Amino acid sequence: MSTLLLFFVLSCNTTTTENTKTETTTEHSNKEVSKEIPAEPTAIPPDPLFDYMNGIRYLNAREYDDAIAKLSIVIRLIPDFELPYNYRGVAYYQNEQKQLALEDFSKAIELNPDLAIAYRNRGILHIDAGDNQKAISDLSSAKLIYEKENDKNSAEKMSQLINTLN
Repeated sequence: MSTLLLFFVLSCNTTTTENTKTETTTEHSNKEVSKEIPAEPTAIPPDPLFDYMNGIRYLNAREYDDAIAKLSIVIRLIPDFELPYNYRGVAYYQNEQKQLALEDFSKAIELNPDLAIAYRNRGILHIDAGDNQKAISDLSSAKLIYEKENDKNSAEKMSQLINTLN
């Protein structure tokens, strides 16, 4: 009976959400004792796509600290992927961390000079800072990229925004 119970406990408790294993042993007095032992290290690497999608989900839910945390993981794992920098910049911007937002938008542009949304976001940041010349420069860059991509609607929005600054 105790062998059957031992097998059942071990088969049901091989892993838990706390990354521990339960090991049941039978001592000389036939009393069963459970003890927690650390789980073996996993051979599965972290999934940056999962963290990226969660970061975007948190950003859309306006949970900016969580978005920053998830997107920071992606940036650490894939430092040459420009989109997490852009979206983390948006989260920083919404969290009133404007300098960090500026750094992230600039890094996204450095990694991909054709990333119109990063120019657009950095342009809006410059508008908020009262630097209309830098804003016009970034918004013009975004407009040119949108035109090159044949995104007429976005290019027109950039034109309208630029006109309000002149």
